[in-house]
Amino acid sequence: MKTGIADTGIRRELSCMGTMLFLFLFGSAKGQAVEPTNIANLQLWLKADSGVYADQAGTTPAMNGTAVQRWEDQSGNDKHLTSVGTSENAILRSSVAGLCKRAAVEFTGTTNGILELVNQTLAITNDLTVFVVTQFNLITNHQTFIANRYSTFGWDFYHYSADLKMCVKATATWPKDFVMLQNGLSTNWLFATGLRIGTTNSVSVNRALTTSAVGSSGPISYHANSRLTVGGLSDNSQQYVGQMAEVVVYNRALTSGERSQVEAYLYARYYDRPDSSTPPIAHWKLDETSGPVLADSSKDGLYPMTLNGETPSAALGSADVPSGMPAGSKSVFFNANDRKGELATRAYTASLCGSTFTAAAWVKPNDSTPDSLQEFIFGPYGTTVFTGWSMRWYDGPFFSQQIGADNKWYGGVSSAKLAAGLWYHIVFQIEDNGTKDNYRLYVNGALANEALAGPNYTPSATASFVLGGRHDYTRWDGGLDDVQYYDYTLTAKDVAFLYHNPGATIPPPPTIVLIK
Repeated sequence: MKTGIADTGIRRELSCMGTMLFLFLFGSAKGQAVEPTNIANLQLWLKADSGVYADQAGTTPAMNGTAVQRWEDQSGNDKHLTSVGTSENAILRSSVAGLCKRAAVEFTGTTNGILELVNQTLAITNDLTVFVVTQFNLITNHQTFIANRYSTFGWDFYHYSADLKMCVKATATWPKDFVMLQNGLSTNWLFATGLRIGTTNSVSVNRALTTSAVGSSGPISYHANSRLTVGGLSDNSQQYVGQMAEVVVYNRALTSGERSQVEAYLYARYYDRPDSSTPPIAHWKLDETSGPVLADSSKDGLYPMTLNGETPSAALGSADVPSGMPAGSKSVFFNANDRKGELATRAYTASLCGSTFTAAAWVKPNDSTPDSLQEFIFGPYGTTVFTGWSMRWYDGPFFSQQIGADNKWYGGVSSAKLAAGLWYHIVFQIEDNGTKDNYRLYVNGALANEALAGPNYTPSATASFVLGGRHDYTRWDGGLDDVQYYDYTLTAKDVAFLYHNPGATIPPPPTIVLIK
């Protein structure tokens, strides 16, 4: 097989973290990273750093900033795509910010920029799985990034305004769109997965299911003019404006485990983070089976917590942990009763009292509609000067709140009421912004609330950091696990990574596993 740009497949490449790898795992990923060719029924595999040419014959490798007229399939099936014209083509970008400095093919929304598979088809009759690593540069129009469709025949994976959709025509009807609302598509790279299994289409973004719906039964119906295209449709409509780094297509519905493996592979190649990211200054894994000390597992281990012995006592060493936690992990269940219960505290420590920080934790409420306010992290709270911040729960939603210099609470609330008996990943951060603060609340990797609050949160000079409630009466009734504290604000991508990789930290520690 010919190659254009020097082959930088994962067998021979350096990861973003500067570590040579064959199989790369971020901490405790949900699935082991597996190259697409190691999973059966691969139909198409496009990578912007392999097999990209400036001519349709595939003799001149494309260079940074030059036109792309041929994008070669790396699956071994020789399903190579070529441009529909000789001008206004897609463009190769060889080192893309926010993408681990990897290559991407940029589509500019022109007819000649579409790449198509001429006189060949993919062997897809009913079920399929599509993975795309992409960034939308324009979200106001109907744009298709990959399809095997003509008119209303076939299937396509596209976005319309701020919605990400996958449609399939089966038998004689064109089913409704399956919509996922995803704001801000023009600014962030995302990992999109489209799946059809039986009569159900589903869409996932960044390894999290966003929506699914039942459509028409029967095999996919194709038109005589249907052909596979990237960057628009075969009738030259719905041209794409954005960049694509990798496309992987299977002619069957992969299992959840297989999808996780491919997604982990894509994360390993493309996950990026600011160079300034540093590990948490405190990390309470809460794996203890006996107290009273709860160890700080961060690099320096400077901030252990101590249980205060109040009754009812906390239950240590629970095997009930969030799915995906490393083997042998434990959690703590705090058992609030009539606003009383054991707490874990850390005496005043300046490093845990910064005006800019990120606090993250896994929590499992015991009651979906508690009759009183419950706080699972409170810090740092001054008993004489009313100041501090809180991660709390009451009557369904999660709250994040801070006390400003005017002794008033400011904060955000998650939009959905969340259920008892389920684990949730909650992240709260405050970013000192001069006269006011930016605060953000994330639930399960997604931004739930953001605002400019004020006046500024001023940390107490004497306050303790508390897990399991507040000093006075607002105690937590439920599970708590893997609490992390960073002295800076994590990026949205970092927050999503923590959610999808329970127990991992930022920056993700590379693990090298040599597997053939």
